[in-house]
Amino acid sequence: MKPVPSLILREFPLPNQNYLVTSLLDTTYNFTKKFNFTLEGGFYNLTKYGDSFNGGIAQIYDYIILDPDFGYTFNDHISLNIGLWEQYNMRDQPTVLGVPVQTYTPFAFYNGTSAYLQATVKF
Repeated sequence: MKPVPSLILREFPLPNQNYLVTSLLDTTYNFTKKFNFTLEGGFYNLTKYGDSFNGGIAQIYDYIILDPDFGYTFNDHISLNIGLWEQYNMRDQPTVLGVPVQTYTPFAFYNGTSAYLQATVKF
């Protein structure tokens, strides 16, 4: 019987993993049985460690998440939501006409806010 080569011993070190912390809070208010408002907000922190395995450099991302939406449930199987999604990068300050913006303003045009329409089908 031939020995099986070990996969543990490698020529290169193992790549570093990403470290991710997500802290989000959802609050929903039901106007009626079918119509509701949801507000989701919180923080999203991601650290990518640099290593020699893939030539990556260390990167840190800190985001503020803000997501309000209105939803309507048609029946037990179909619902529709419309809302705004904002993922503001606190480490990369935006600029307006070349001037850095110092404070965070929710849903400002320079934050990268986007609108969405989401249909949900349940089986």
